[in-house]
Amino acid sequence: QPQQQQQKAADPFAALSGNSRTASPFQFQQSVKPPASPAVPQSAASLLGGDDEWTFSSSLPAQPQQPQSNTVTVIDSSVKAVFHVSRPAGANDYLAIDARISNKTPQPISDFTLQLAVTKAFSLQLQPQSGRNLSPSQVDGIKQAIRLQGVTPGKGSAVRMRWRASYVIGGQPREESGEVSNLGVL
Repeated sequence: QPQQQQQKAADPFAALSGNSRTASPFQFQQSVKPPASPAVPQSAASLLGGDDEWTFSSSLPAQPQQPQSNTVTVIDSSVKAVFHVSRPAGANDYLAIDARISNKTPQPISDFTLQLAVTKAFSLQLQPQSGRNLSPSQVDGIKQAIRLQGVTPGKGSAVRMRWRASYVIGGQPREESGEVSNLGVL
C-alpha cells in the first residue's frame, strides 16, 4: 500500500514545468515531436519563453552621464570669457549659453566684439551684448545670452563652436580666435 500512496501524490514540480505529469516521474509519458525546422528565437521574448509566467529583472549601475549644465572657459588672456551652458527643463532641441566677459588687466578695454560660429547641423541665436567696454579688472562686465538650436538630448558633446574676439586695449587693437570642441552638456 505505500507504493499506491506514492503513485497518487502530486508531482511537486508539475506547476513549474507547465507539462501535466502523472503522480510518479517514472510513469511520465511525453510525446516528442521533431521540430519542422531548426528553432531560432526571433526576439528576446521568444528566447525567454514569451508565454511563461516568469518575469526577469535586473538592476545595473547608472551609465555615467554628462551634466545638464557646465561652465566652459572660452578665452583666458587679457580678456576672460566664460560660458555657462545648460539645457533648460523641457528643452529638447537647444542649449542655453550665458556668456560672461571679464577684463583681467589694469587697463580699460573698448570696442569688444564676440563672434561665434557652429557647424551647419546647428544654429545660433545671439542676443545683443550688454556693452562693448570693460573697466580695468572688471568681472562679468559684458553679458550675452546665446541659444544654440538643434542640439537634441545626448548630442551636446558633438557641438563644435568657433569664436573670434576683437577689442582695443591700451590703444592697440587685438584679435583672438579659437574653438570649443565640447560644451560638456548632454
